[in-house]
Parts: sequence; structure tokens; C-alpha cells
Amino acid sequence: MTDVSPRSPEAPDIAHFHCRDQDQCRFQLNRFYYPVSMTTGGTDTDFEFGMQVIQLGPLTVGELSYTAPVTFTVAELDAYHVSMPVKGRMLARHAGNEVTADPATGVVFGPGSPVWTRLEAHSTDLDVKIERAALETELAGLLGRPIDGPIDLPPAIELSSGPGHRWSRLVRLLRDELSYEHSLIHQPLIAEQLRSSVLSGLLLSVPHRYHEELTSPATARPPRAI
Repeated sequence: MTDVSPRSPEAPDIAHFHCRDQDQCRFQLNRFYYPVSMTTGGTDTDFEFGMQVIQLGPLTVGELSYTAPVTFTVAELDAYHVSMPVKGRMLARHAGNEVTADPATGVVFGPGSPVWTRLEAHSTDLDVKIERAALETELAGLLGRPIDGPIDLPPAIELSSGPGHRWSRLVRLLRDELSYEHSLIHQPLIAEQLRSSVLSGLLLSVPHRYHEELTSPATARPPRAI
């Protein structure tokens, strides 16, 4: 007999963090994102790190800020990741691509390759991490068939206009709700719907080899499994 009872959604994990200690910075980044190597410019007294982050199962959305220039290296990414500068610029290298990201252009990383990024002093960026299995399962569910991953997302996303801008507004909605103690985002059912919307929205907003099939109005798809 098939079990069709709904899965109980989990409550989101929300954290607000601020410090001057670089080891604590690395600890928080390891906790919510990845093990990173980090170097900073200037003196230790110049460095301050701030983070507001929400984790909705396989989706992590955080606003990260740095007062000093900082360089990060991740040995091998195991997820899909989008970095969207709110203030300042980021130089990123990944999978043979070099992208200069700013408030008009985000940078996109995929699984399986190392990542190197350098941020200017007084930078703030929104970082969206999506576990590989979650995004690929979301796409397979939307298509109604299995896919052959990983998904070939582009190295950059346009944030000033078009679908990328609209998707970034959805991410900013999550970020903005972190400031409200009684926000509906604390309700697991609401959080789960927002998580799915962010994943589906990214798949609809950037080109990849499944995009035409995904957005074709003529494609009849079976209902998604419960």
C-alpha cells in the first residue's frame, strides 16, 4: 500500500551573527555553507563579519557582510550556489569561468569544482546555497521524468532586469523576513512553500539544457508525485 500521508515540514533554522574573530567567521560559514579557507586584507582590528541566515532544509539563504577585503577558497563545491552582491564587487573563478559580480550581476556556481572568490572591503552579498539533490529532484518533478545531472547553470545571472531580477526579489523576500520575530516564515508550511518557489524560480530564470522543455506550454506533464 502506498503511503500518501503528507510529510511533516521542518521549522526553518534562523541565525543572526556578528563578530570580529576570523575563526568564528569560518565556523559559521562551515556550519551553514561549506568548509572554506579564508584570508583577509588589513589588520585584525579592521575585520568584522555579519550574517543573517535562514536554512530551509536543503536551501540556505544568507546576507553576509565584511568590513575588510576577504578571499575565500572552497576545495570542491557539493551544491548549487548563487552569490548576489548587495554592496561592493566580487571576483569569482569557477569551472574555467571568471566573473566580476556586482549588484547588477550575480555569479552562479555548480557542483564538482573548486571555487575562488575575492570581495572588496565593506561588501555585502546574498548567498543562496541549494543542495545538489534537492535542485535536481525539483527539476525532475517539474518535468515529470528523471534528469541526467548536474544541471548546466550559466556562470552569471542578470539581476538588474528580466527573470533574474524577479528571482532575486523572491530571495530578498526571505532575507527581509528574517528581521520580523513573528513572520509567517517561521511557520514550517509557509517556509516549505517558499523553499520550493526559490528552487523552481531559479530553474525558470536562467538558461540550461532543460529550460526550453521546462517552459514549453505545449509540454504535457504528469502530476508531481506526492
